[in-house]
Amino acid sequence: AYQPPAGALQVTLGPQGALDAGAQWRRIGTTEWHNSGDTEIGVPVGPQVLEFKRIIGWANPVNVNVMIQADQTVVTEGTYTIPSAVNPTIWLSY
Repeated sequence: AYQPPAGALQVTLGPQGALDAGAQWRRIGTTEWHNSGDTEIGVPVGPQVLEFKRIIGWANPVNVNVMIQADQTVVTEGTYTIPSAVNPTIWLSY
């Protein structure tokens, strides 16, 4: 049977606190979430977009565009951040 050309995708996530909170990734249009360091095989050749799972207390990385090549593994990463606290200005009246 004909097998369309495909590649693989490996994504590393961080930091450790986000991993502990459940950080994961997947290609847009797919349903299965992957853990940091996982390699997804059989990814169709061409442009793909990665999204990152929303986890409480963290801002997810922006979506990442990758170009899949036949028989090659694309390696990329996503870094979660802690949203900066809003510091309201307090006006003191004397």
